[in-house]
Amino acid sequence: MQKKYTLLKYVNRKHSLFTRSILGVTFYLFILLITKSMIMAQLSFEDFLSDDFKLGLRRILKILHIFLGVKFIKDETFNFCENATKKQLDFLSKKLKKDLKRKDSLDLKGQYLYVLAGLIEIDANKKPKLINEFNRLSQEIIDSANYEYEIKPFENIERKVTRRAGDFVINDAIMALSEWNELFAKEKYKWFVISGTFLGLIREGGFLKHDYDIDLGIHSKDFLFNNIFEKINKTEKFVIKKIDVLKEGVFENDSFVLTGKKRIVLIKIIHKTGLNIDLFIHYSERDICWHGSSFHRWDNNIFNLKTYKMHGIEVFGPENPELYLTENYGDWRVPVTDFHFHTGTPNLSIIRNPSSIAMFVKRISELKSKNKFFKIKHILIKAKLLSKEDIFDLRLL
Repeated sequence: MQKKYTLLKYVNRKHSLFTRSILGVTFYLFILLITKSMIMAQLSFEDFLSDDFKLGLRRILKILHIFLGVKFIKDETFNFCENATKKQLDFLSKKLKKDLKRKDSLDLKGQYLYVLAGLIEIDANKKPKLINEFNRLSQEIIDSANYEYEIKPFENIERKVTRRAGDFVINDAIMALSEWNELFAKEKYKWFVISGTFLGLIREGGFLKHDYDIDLGIHSKDFLFNNIFEKINKTEKFVIKKIDVLKEGVFENDSFVLTGKKRIVLIKIIHKTGLNIDLFIHYSERDICWHGSSFHRWDNNIFNLKTYKMHGIEVFGPENPELYLTENYGDWRVPVTDFHFHTGTPNLSIIRNPSSIAMFVKRISELKSKNKFFKIKHILIKAKLLSKEDIFDLRLL
């Protein structure tokens, strides 16, 4: 736990140009040796040069898994195609297609879906072929899971899932929340605690012992992006690591077309301790208030705010904790040891882009348990991507 936390603090903090360059060149050569591809090595170099060490290390571990079959950690929901160019995606596509000819593997099919999704979103020339391939692999994954859990005699066996330890210590979380509150007074900026942070506050009176980050929300009407961005850039206590933008679309004539303007949905912020803070922008549509990322969306009934005290710090939170937490977690009073946001949040839905769908189908390919499989199937059916006869079609997006 402590070693993992120390590593997290290192990868999340600001690094000098010298350090970024040295590690960038080192891992450029390392990935070049493994993949024999300069364009893949360049992608790794850019991760470190841009000071996104966390993304860089996660991508390297995924490349080791794909090219050498070595799996150091479980990181199934990580989209290793993030920021990849068409040439890089084409290279990965050829590699995975070749591997699938040698070995019929659900894991490889799941990884390949990420690549296909990336190409569908950027490659206008091959979209019908890519869509057909995406549909075929998704159908094979769903059919395999149906066979596993509906036909085989041990269908009710649940695979054991062990949850990893949390990625912060509570004292660091208290410091981060306190300093955030000093920088952004809640009365002016109207931010509030949500999700796991709010669950910990209501159920346990403070941060969950095995949490991963601090979850905060702010309504779009109160979101002063330029002001927040400038204040963070002027302080050494926080740094913005990533800004997630929502891109949604529909299929028209076998082509994926973006609809509507891009919206900021999530700002990933790092405290000086290395602790992660996720600031989710909340949007209202009729009686629904939703927040999410580039790949996920969580819906709640519109809620008002009230003041709570968390470790002596005054914070805003949803006025009706019973309703909010039930929407998010179901039976929230009972601690869950194998929680995963993909299958543990009843209000989760798909963002309307191929990469989001790839992530959900990839989760099916892991065959974690019958219960998790049917939860994801329900999400796909709700999004009208999967018929009641279990026929999958990406074009229905």
